[in-house]
Amino acid sequence: MKIVKMKNKNNEAVLPDFITEDLFSNSHVKVPSAYAVNKMQKLEYAIATVKNVQDVASSYKIILDTIEASSDSFSLADGSIKIGKGISLVEISGAIFIDNYTPGSYLWGLITLNGNNAVGAIVSGSSNYLSATIPTKIINVKENDIIALVADSPGGGQLRTNNTNTFLCIKKKG
Repeated sequence: MKIVKMKNKNNEAVLPDFITEDLFSNSHVKVPSAYAVNKMQKLEYAIATVKNVQDVASSYKIILDTIEASSDSFSLADGSIKIGKGISLVEISGAIFIDNYTPGSYLWGLITLNGNNAVGAIVSGSSNYLSATIPTKIINVKENDIIALVADSPGGGQLRTNNTNTFLCIKKKG
């Protein structure tokens, strides 16, 4: 086994913050388990949803009006999620559920970044409701970017509200 020693500019041995050395015996280094390291990492996320029913149509930008966020890195801005300072990479996903839709048409659920499609899913059906689950995707972002949820439903319909039916989820990755 090879031991790697890190040194600073003055050629002095240094350790990362989460590793501690037994300075009295200098006989071993205590390193936390992978579980402990993962637990130290703070998960930053936001889940935005709708409280009020909204009528959808072709290329309808959903007005997200409720947000649960683990930090101030994410906020609501004009019915979308605004990216805060220090975030460069996020994982996005979402879902859209509509009722009272005209059977035979489709629902295209989209997540957009600054008005451009980032990821989407399309479904069609013969009943009067549809649900599009938008797959997870990791995208590059910067401060003040806007991530929105869009329902493209030529058959119309109404959003089913609450966070189990229509939502946009964002997790910080970098």
